[in-house]
Amino acid sequence: MTQLTLQDFEPLIDETFHLVVSQEERLELRVAEVNPGSERIRAQYEDGARAPFSIVFRAGPDVALPQRLYRLENETLGAHDIFLVPIGPDKQGMLYEAVFG
Repeated sequence: MTQLTLQDFEPLIDETFHLVVSQEERLELRVAEVNPGSERIRAQYEDGARAPFSIVFRAGPDVALPQRLYRLENETLGAHDIFLVPIGPDKQGMLYEAVFG
């Protein structure tokens, strides 16, 4: 499986990802934020290794998912297993964070 990078997600802000609940059911998530790690941390990864970054996804206000690994599908990136952590609601829905280290 391809290693995802910050550059993969940056153009996908507000793009839809489908979280696979079952063969028949998918939930829609949108990329709300793409956050690079701090400049100090990124400087340690100049040798070509992937620097840490995080993505914040937004689901609908009625979606309550536990922290765990989920299969997310996107037209551009394909399907990937991504660990999501709920970080709380905002005015538009429930937020989930994925941290890539």
